[in-house]
Amino acid sequence: MLAAICVIGCNERRDATSNATSYQPNETRTASPPTNDASYKLLEQDPDVRLAAFQSLIIDSGHACGAVVKTEFEGGLDGSDEWRVDCADSGAWAVWFRPADPPQVERCSSATCD
Repeated sequence: MLAAICVIGCNERRDATSNATSYQPNETRTASPPTNDASYKLLEQDPDVRLAAFQSLIIDSGHACGAVVKTEFEGGLDGSDEWRVDCADSGAWAVWFRPADPPQVERCSSATCD
C-alpha cells in the first residue's frame, strides 16, 4: 500500500463547496510533526499525487471517493499519524497510519473529525 502512495497518478479534483482543490503542500491542523514514514512521504509528494494516494486508500478500504479535494495532517504520536481527508462526493474521512498495521480509514462524524 505504501508503494502505491508514492506512484499514483493524477486526476482532476474539484471541491464541492468552492469548486477549487486545496493544494497546500503541508496542510495541518497541528504543530506536531509526523511520526510515521507514510506521512513524511505524503507530505513530500506533489499535491496531485498526494490527493490521488488518499483517494486510492479510501477506495481500497471499500469506501466511495470520486475525488479527494483536501487533505490535512492532524497530528502524530509514537508512529501513529492521523489525517483528515475530504472527498467531493462522500464527505470527510479520518485516515490513520500506524507502525505495524495497514492504513485505517473511518468516516468522520462531527464528534470525531471536527
